[in-house]
Amino acid sequence: MIYWFSGTGNSRFVAEKLAELTNDTAQNIFMPYTEEHDGIVGLVFPVYVWMPPFFVSKFIDNFLQNIAPQTYKYVVMTCGDDVGKTLDLVKKHGFAPDGAYSLFMPNTYVCLPGFDVDGDKVRQDKLGKSLARISHIAQEVNDRRKTVEIHEGLLPRTKTYLLGKLFGSFVRDDKRFRAGKCCNSCGACTKACPAGNITIGNGQPQWGGNCTGCLACYHTCPKHAIDFARRTSGKGQYLFRRHAGETGKS
Repeated sequence: MIYWFSGTGNSRFVAEKLAELTNDTAQNIFMPYTEEHDGIVGLVFPVYVWMPPFFVSKFIDNFLQNIAPQTYKYVVMTCGDDVGKTLDLVKKHGFAPDGAYSLFMPNTYVCLPGFDVDGDKVRQDKLGKSLARISHIAQEVNDRRKTVEIHEGLLPRTKTYLLGKLFGSFVRDDKRFRAGKCCNSCGACTKACPAGNITIGNGQPQWGGNCTGCLACYHTCPKHAIDFARRTSGKGQYLFRRHAGETGKS
């Protein structure tokens, strides 16, 4: 079984492609948990500010700490650039993978100054190389390799344990979201939120305080009406499904 979490679709694509190449099943972590692992458990998720998303950590705490010792376990972390010490945090939550991999995918984080979605060339390059990387990981999994192939980047401990802790709570503070006047109450954000954290009230989206910072609402809004902390105005949007045709074209 491959469990996945995804906001804008990158990690879902990776998980479903891995399932296809390894003859496995991919399942959203918000679906009812199943213990039918058939000797292998994969976990695929995006890295947020050099840390696992809150709901991924919670899923590990609730379900993946007591996997049978003989089970082959692996993790794939999608990232725009690097993962810092995310793997260490995964292990601290009780999931110690035999194989660990990072995979560059288009950037989606736009909440801080200087952060934006990738330009066309960078996005196309990442997606173009993604299938080859996924195929490599799938072969490693099929061979039950015990391999660590992750890009921690520069100053990984500083990024995860200092900047990650500092900005993690900021990213999850959904009181900072606002919908502008161009919002037409279409409800696209409510459907996009993987945590079911958004409702429509008084003609505007309302965030319920259970946010993981995936920004699916921001990237999905067809009117580009959603803003975070007045820091995302004029920045780009990205959803995997809009660019799926660019995969494998490196």
